Amino acid sequence: MRTKGMLLAAGLALVAVSGPLEAQARFGVNLSWGSDSDIGLGARVGFGLGELTQRNKIEGQATFDYFFPKGGHIWEVTGNGLYHLNSSGTVAPYLGAGLGYAHAGASSSNYTTTRFATLRPVLSIAQLASGYSAGNFFLNLLGGVRFKPTGNIQPFAEARAEIGSGSQLVLTGGVYFGRK
Repeated sequence: MRTKGMLLAAGLALVAVSGPLEAQARFGVNLSWGSDSDIGLGARVGFGLGELTQRNKIEGQATFDYFFPKGGHIWEVTGNGLYHLNSSGTVAPYLGAGLGYAHAGASSSNYTTTRFATLRPVLSIAQLASGYSAGNFFLNLLGGVRFKPTGNIQPFAEARAEIGSGSQLVLTGGVYFGRK
């Protein structure tokens, strides 16, 4: 629990000191499905990067997702750069890349996901069965669309490939709050 609080504080500090934000930071919530981590809930923040955002349509994004696989838990923190493609008015597509950190833990001997299986070089089956945990870093490649806002709510859909130990595909849908 202490680690989660420290990561949340570090993420908020990063957003606070990231320089002048274009307009404002936009917060969002999402529901995700991971090919190796099952269903998850998450939160995210999108923020401008000054000149990069104004001239090149590049935005910063930080995300946190908590997944609920059978027999354990997985949480991920990512930091991404998004490049906004030309929008059609109702749909605004984007591409992005970034880095992430995933932490997986087994709460019982029943760890069936590939994500837990990839921890075997680090932890023995007995350690995983006893409630041990481990983490790893990965490369994040993503693409998505944001839909035309309705008031202060903007829906989005996203797909991302997490490449590294325990690679997986994650499909995400959710909403951003606030005006851009």
